[in-house]
Amino acid sequence: MKTILYDPAISQRERLEAVWPEEDTGGLLEYWRILRRQRGFVFLGALLGALAGLLFSLPQVSIYQARSRVEIQGSNQDLLNTRELNPLASSSDSPLADIQTQIKMFQSESLISWVMEKLNQHSTGKPDSPEMRSRERAVGMAAGTLEVEALGQSRLLEIRSDSTDPAIAAQFVNTLTREFTEKTLVGLWKSAQHTGELLGKQLGELKSNLEKSEGELQKYAVASDLMFTDEKDNVAEEKLRQLQEELSKSQGERVARQSRFETATARPTETLPEVLDDPAIQSYQLRLAELRRQLAELNTALTPAHYKIQRIQAQISEVQEGIKRESANIVKRLRNEYDAAVRRERLLAGAYFSQTKLVSDQSAKGIRYNILRREVDANRQLYHSILQKVKEYGIANALRASNVRVVDPAVPPSAPYKPNLLSNSTLGMLAGGCLGLLFVFVKERTDRSIRSPGESSLYLNLRELGVIPSSNLDADKPRLRQSEWLFWVGEKLGAGKYLSQLTTGNDSEEKGRENNPVELATWQRQPTMLAESFRTVLTSILFAGQNGGDQPRVIVFTSSSPLEGKTTVVTNLAIALAEINRRVLVIDCDLRRPRQHKVFNLANSWGLTDLLREFKPVADYPRGALCKETRIPNLWVLPSGPGPISISSLLHSPRMADLLDRFRAEFDMVLIDTPPMLQLSDARILGRLADGVILVFRAGQTLLDNSVLSARRFEEDGTPVLGAILNDWDPNKHGGYGYDDRYYDYIHGKASLSQS
Repeated sequence: MKTILYDPAISQRERLEAVWPEEDTGGLLEYWRILRRQRGFVFLGALLGALAGLLFSLPQVSIYQARSRVEIQGSNQDLLNTRELNPLASSSDSPLADIQTQIKMFQSESLISWVMEKLNQHSTGKPDSPEMRSRERAVGMAAGTLEVEALGQSRLLEIRSDSTDPAIAAQFVNTLTREFTEKTLVGLWKSAQHTGELLGKQLGELKSNLEKSEGELQKYAVASDLMFTDEKDNVAEEKLRQLQEELSKSQGERVARQSRFETATARPTETLPEVLDDPAIQSYQLRLAELRRQLAELNTALTPAHYKIQRIQAQISEVQEGIKRESANIVKRLRNEYDAAVRRERLLAGAYFSQTKLVSDQSAKGIRYNILRREVDANRQLYHSILQKVKEYGIANALRASNVRVVDPAVPPSAPYKPNLLSNSTLGMLAGGCLGLLFVFVKERTDRSIRSPGESSLYLNLRELGVIPSSNLDADKPRLRQSEWLFWVGEKLGAGKYLSQLTTGNDSEEKGRENNPVELATWQRQPTMLAESFRTVLTSILFAGQNGGDQPRVIVFTSSSPLEGKTTVVTNLAIALAEINRRVLVIDCDLRRPRQHKVFNLANSWGLTDLLREFKPVADYPRGALCKETRIPNLWVLPSGPGPISISSLLHSPRMADLLDRFRAEFDMVLIDTPPMLQLSDARILGRLADGVILVFRAGQTLLDNSVLSARRFEEDGTPVLGAILNDWDPNKHGGYGYDDRYYDYIHGKASLSQS
């Protein structure tokens, strides 16, 4: 690292790139810390953005927006089957296409122009008056900002229009809706009227054709001697069809009679179904059974020769003869029925053949007749169909209504739609906040200053003697008793006693400490975290020698640039040294802008420049002539004195070395406050005469390249650099670790055992 910093062959850019590592940009915690540190820029950007949005909105003209909602009801294009008659009926069944069509019709230029003309006609002002021109502009704006939007998947349309006049915006939307409905109804009526006229004309032509074809059919039937029972059936063909049916029936009846007769002749008579089912034979059978029962009873008691038995046998014989007679009659009847069926079949067959010949003779004439008859049927069917459609279409036209229903009519808005102060201010605040965030992150990524503790050790290979926090961090922190720190430091450094006499003061002084300068913080704000940090730095300086020995006696304090807090650091370190019973001298070598005499409220009429210009030996001066004692015990100050003509020549004077030798003998520690060393050579001159140099860096202000260049200059001069002090560090602004309030509890003995 040291080789990289001080190698003259390496350019300054390469040196910075070598010591400045690429930061991890992926950590959310790092971004959060940056945002917390620089939140003021974000808030300022958001505030300026909101103010810009407000200022942008105030001069704008107030715009009012009127809204109306209408429902586009689905129209039944096929009411009473009229779609096929209407040449303008839509062939699409998609509701989405229907809604989009209605939206485009609402936005048609002809309809908008008609509405604008109608609204301008109702104006009561003069044509060239300012009121009329203002109204025309308002109407034109309403027409130009017309928006029609479908609401989701519903059939609702929202119609919006903006205008400088709220009443005109509402009138335009309502007039547009009303005119659209009327034009839709008029268009439907005209379409229905035109279709009805076409259908009426076509119906008259069909009626004439039907009458003509019926006349030709009648004339041909009379000329051909064709007779029909109705418009379709021929008399000869009907008679032939009837004969065919009768012949088929007679043939079936003859087959049945023949079957019954042949069965009667082939089987015993008593087994025939006709015989068994005949009532007379059934009566004979019952009588025969009864006589046989009686004969059986008599045979048990009488002989066959008995007259009763002879009489019963005679009756049985008579009954049996009756059964035979009836059976013979049944067979004879079956024969007669069969013969009659055969005769009837022969007669019907002869008549059928005769009628068939007659029909064959008329078939040639029937072909022409059927052609004419089919033509008549086609004309009649078409005529009746068109007549029915004409009646249905007339009814459907009478039932037609508008498919546009107003759900919410437009009303004049009570408040302007634009400009929206809240919305514009919010958008401006968001935009400003985003720009603030962008500025913060760009600023953080491009910041080449020393910001956090440890960076001086990392980049400059210098010992970091301590960190001085910002004085704002002590506003709400508890105070420590001075005696506690004095006891600890005195014990470490061998002071051997408390220095409680340094803490004198009254209640009024305690209340006014916050108004005292930060240069005297170690004296007037004790004990605070700021004062403690100076004491901690002092401890590091006192232990700078090996094993705590060879402590530096004469130390030069400088910085790379102005306003980095050298004077504040020197005065507070001097006070801290005086607190531990060390005799300390502060020399104000910033001869161009001296401040030490102002800090300690001393006169600057005589000082270092006077001593350097004098020729009197340094050893001859009394101490009171060399320096001035302050109100702080053990602390002396050598002011800069009146400004000389050539400052560098005075510092090169041998008397400066003599003065330092004299001060080494009379004081325990000499602290030299010098100007910035990059612009001026004072610190480099005095550094060769001192025991060491301490660089003071201001957090967030000292650039890394300047700090590298400062360390390199002292390295080239052979001047030992004891270390660096990071001044005015605020963890909320510069990042790094922060202070923990438990530190104070520990100092006061309040920490629990688990924390110790």
